[in-house]
Amino acid sequence: MPVHPDHRTIQMAFVGAWVTLLVFGSFYSRLFSPAAKERLRPCMSVLVGAVFLVFVYLLYGPATFALAAIPVTAIAYLNCRAVKHCPKCAALNQPPFVFPIPRSCPRCGNDLVISPLRRS
Repeated sequence: MPVHPDHRTIQMAFVGAWVTLLVFGSFYSRLFSPAAKERLRPCMSVLVGAVFLVFVYLLYGPATFALAAIPVTAIAYLNCRAVKHCPKCAALNQPPFVFPIPRSCPRCGNDLVISPLRRS
């Protein structure tokens, strides 16, 4: 017989998951090379969105999950498309608006390489 945890247990797991992601994100932003950051950023974006959607599903059910999936998917897609790490100084370059995608690093002026998946 499946065990259905109460909302309080799910909320505590939610907080624990976000604290874990926060700690990993801190190590990620401070210790990883620019190439590793650029390679892992799309995975992190999808992982954070998936964790959020799992908890939405557990707390509120499938109807709310379906509504939450639309903006979460859009945000993950835009993060993968528009945000870039500078290969020289490792700065996170995100546009002030969704578009235009930055072509050079505002911190060091280095040209940002655009991957084939992100060409506009």
